[in-house]
Amino acid sequence: MSKMITRRKNMRISLDIEAHYKYGGEWQKCQLFDLSIEGAGLRVHQSFVRGDNIILRLIHNKEEIILNTTILNTYGTRIGIKFNEITDSHQNFINKMMSTLRKY
Repeated sequence: MSKMITRRKNMRISLDIEAHYKYGGEWQKCQLFDLSIEGAGLRVHQSFVRGDNIILRLIHNKEEIILNTTILNTYGTRIGIKFNEITDSHQNFINKMMSTLRKY
């Protein structure tokens, strides 16, 4: 279900899991289609422009993190985001999530 994408600076895995984002109002469902320590790719059901800021909630193994993010690119309903001010705790969570979901 996941595969490695190697053209990036840091390891990024391809996946397809539910996540949630907030843009001004309530939490909305989205699909997380790739993930790295620096950012992610999402499928969303609304339009965004480069530079918009959203809040992303990731849940894995009954733990969750909330990340402030900035949209770097958009292509229809797919957006690429970068994580802002990522802490060591966030990095540990994302690394655990990536190792669990990665298929060798």
